[in-house]
Amino acid sequence: MATSYKSRSGSNWRSAGRSPSSGRQSTSTPPKTGCAPGYSNVYNCFQTKVNSYRTLANQTRGTSSGSRPSPATLKTFGNWIEKGANIQTVSSAQLKRWCGKTNSSKWNWNSPTSTKNFLWSKFGKGCIKAVAKSKTGSFIVATASSWKGKSFCFPKY
Repeated sequence: MATSYKSRSGSNWRSAGRSPSSGRQSTSTPPKTGCAPGYSNVYNCFQTKVNSYRTLANQTRGTSSGSRPSPATLKTFGNWIEKGANIQTVSSAQLKRWCGKTNSSKWNWNSPTSTKNFLWSKFGKGCIKAVAKSKTGSFIVATASSWKGKSFCFPKY
C-alpha cells in the first residue's frame, strides 16, 4: 500500500508493500509525476528549470510584435536560472489588476524598470530578481524559487 506524507521539503512517497522482486506483486501505485519514488522533488526542480529555459528559448524564435530581448539579456536570465531562479511571464493586464485602479496611473507599464519597481513594491526585492520586455510585449521576470517559505508563482487574479 502506498503512503503519502508531507514533509518540510514537500510531498514524499513511500511504499509499505513488498517489492516485485520478492515474489509478491506490490499494490503500490507510482506518484502522479511518473517518476520513481523519492524523486518527485528532484523531478519538479528539473521540470521548473526546463520550463524556464523554454520560456527564454521562445524569445529567440518566430515573429516578434515588438523588440526582442538582446542576447546579453537572455544570457543574464539564463544565469539567474543557474542560480536557482524561475522565469515567469507577466502581461501588462495582470500588472494593472495587481496594482488596482487607484495606483495604476503611477506606473509606466511599458518600461521594464518601472515594472521591476512595481513588482519590488508588491513582492519584495528578495523575490524579484530581473525584469525584461518579451517579444510579445509582456514581461519576462526572474523570480526566486520560493517566497515566504512557499514555492513562488504569480497570483492568477
